[in-house]
Amino acid sequence: MIHEIEDLEMAALEQRFVEEGLSYDTVRRLFGKFLLGLFDNGTFSSIFDERTPNLVPYLKKAVACRKIDRRDPAIIKMMHELWVLHDQQCGPNADLSNLARCVIVCYGTQEEWEEGDSTEPTAVYLYLVYLKRVIPGIRPLLIEFFTKD
Repeated sequence: MIHEIEDLEMAALEQRFVEEGLSYDTVRRLFGKFLLGLFDNGTFSSIFDERTPNLVPYLKKAVACRKIDRRDPAIIKMMHELWVLHDQQCGPNADLSNLARCVIVCYGTQEEWEEGDSTEPTAVYLYLVYLKRVIPGIRPLLIEFFTKD
């Protein structure tokens, strides 16, 4: 039942994005802002210590980019660093690995999304799937964030 409710809520959210004409990049940047808010309010504090790489600068860069150019050397470098972090932490710190994956999707592009095999108009459900691996009950907050006026 919960999964069905989640599917309906996310489908309604995506439909709203389509009706409002929100671009892939707009939704991507909004998700990045949502993640930044979670960092700001301390939601992720249990995942980090003084030896943990700071993901906030990566998020700020993704949010600042109106359109991601995956050929940009700076973006290539950041993506490499994020994937290394994701892969290194996969076993020892799954939450950090999954959070790195959330940041990685903030560097996605419309072209990549269209080339994938998804039938969804946006990547918002994918964002939720990755974020739920770190914070299982996050869906209501994510939906509230995206639906506030």
